[in-house]
Amino acid sequence: MGAPFCLWAKLLVVENQAEKLKKKFEAQSISTASPEMCVVMLYERLVDDLECAIEIFDSKDFKPVFDVLMHGQHIVRLLRAAMRVDIWPEGANLISLYNWFEHQISQGSMFQNKKAVEEVIPLIRQLRDTWKIVADKVLEAKEEGKQEAFSETRIQIADFLA
Repeated sequence: MGAPFCLWAKLLVVENQAEKLKKKFEAQSISTASPEMCVVMLYERLVDDLECAIEIFDSKDFKPVFDVLMHGQHIVRLLRAAMRVDIWPEGANLISLYNWFEHQISQGSMFQNKKAVEEVIPLIRQLRDTWKIVADKVLEAKEEGKQEAFSETRIQIADFLA
């Protein structure tokens, strides 16, 4: 249980001053982040949640694992709800992945299936890294006033999902 995040997960109910400051910082970061970076931040937190659950899965107290996995499912639902297939039809493939992620995470929480959770982490990491590239390219395009970078990024995402 070396990871600080896992310590936090075990002490979900305990709110100390450092945790309050961390939440305040995260809230400020989210409120000033671009939409693309918000997606990256959601993926980062999802990876943190799932890795933490894996780390503490074998503990005798399953409640912290369940709580962290429920938070992970909530993030997946947010990502799925934000997908605009009317703007990006290829997003339907991503919705299918989100459905699978949620299924696997629920298998982990309902049946204490560690392997189901482990299976989704590498793919979620890839998506996080891809969205980080997208966020960087969008920021670069905005700074340079270039709009063509947006369609290039859209093509790269579609290639990634194919």
